[in-house]
Amino acid sequence: MEFEPGQQVIWNYKSRTRHTYTHKIPAQIIKFSQKQVQIQVLKTTGESLRRWVHRDRLETFKIE
Repeated sequence: MEFEPGQQVIWNYKSRTRHTYTHKIPAQIIKFSQKQVQIQVLKTTGESLRRWVHRDRLETFKIE
Protein backbone atom coordinates (compact mmCIF):
# COMPACT_ATOMS: atom_id res chain seq x y z
CA MET A 1 0.00 0.00 0.00
CA GLU A 2 1.37 3.42 -0.95
CA PHE A 3 1.04 6.29 1.50
CA GLU A 4 1.27 10.05 1.11
CA PRO A 5 1.56 12.77 3.77
CA GLY A 6 -1.90 14.17 4.50
CA GLN A 7 -3.71 10.98 3.48
CA GLN A 8 -6.61 9.87 5.67
CA VAL A 9 -6.35 6.28 6.95
CA ILE A 10 -7.83 3.93 9.54
CA TRP A 11 -5.48 2.74 12.28
CA ASN A 12 -6.31 -0.77 13.52
CA TYR A 13 -5.29 -0.35 17.16
CA LYS A 14 -5.12 -3.23 19.62
CA SER A 15 -4.69 -2.06 23.23
CA ARG A 16 -2.90 -5.17 24.49
CA THR A 17 -1.32 -8.11 22.74
CA ARG A 18 -3.58 -10.67 24.38
CA HIS A 19 -6.81 -8.75 23.68
CA THR A 20 -8.67 -9.76 20.54
CA TYR A 21 -10.70 -6.59 19.95
CA THR A 22 -9.25 -4.10 17.47
CA HIS A 23 -10.25 -0.41 17.57
CA LYS A 24 -10.60 1.34 14.21
CA ILE A 25 -9.31 4.88 14.71
CA PRO A 26 -9.32 7.58 11.99
CA ALA A 27 -5.86 9.09 11.49
CA GLN A 28 -3.83 11.22 9.11
CA ILE A 29 -0.40 10.32 7.76
CA ILE A 30 2.37 12.74 8.71
CA LYS A 31 5.48 11.01 7.37
CA PHE A 32 6.78 7.51 6.74
CA SER A 33 9.88 5.36 6.69
CA GLN A 34 10.63 1.99 5.12
CA LYS A 35 8.80 -0.02 7.81
CA GLN A 36 6.69 2.43 9.81
CA VAL A 37 4.36 5.36 9.29
CA GLN A 38 3.90 8.34 11.58
CA ILE A 39 0.22 9.17 12.03
CA GLN A 40 -1.66 11.92 13.81
CA VAL A 41 -4.81 11.05 15.75
CA LEU A 42 -7.33 13.54 17.10
CA LYS A 43 -8.45 12.66 20.64
CA THR A 44 -11.97 13.33 21.94
CA THR A 45 -10.53 16.11 24.13
CA GLY A 46 -9.42 17.99 21.02
CA GLU A 47 -5.74 17.21 21.50
CA SER A 48 -3.80 15.50 18.77
CA LEU A 49 -1.11 12.91 19.24
CA ARG A 50 1.41 11.33 16.93
CA ARG A 51 2.41 7.68 16.85
CA TRP A 52 4.74 5.55 14.76
CA VAL A 53 2.85 2.44 13.62
CA HIS A 54 3.56 -0.51 11.35
CA ARG A 55 2.19 -0.25 7.81
CA ASP A 56 0.18 -3.46 8.22
CA ARG A 57 -1.92 -1.78 10.94
CA LEU A 58 -3.26 0.81 8.49
CA GLU A 59 -6.01 0.64 5.91
CA THR A 60 -7.20 3.24 3.44
CA PHE A 61 -10.03 5.54 4.44
CA LYS A 62 -13.05 5.12 2.16
CA ILE A 63 -15.66 7.86 1.93
CA GLU A 64 -19.10 6.47 1.20
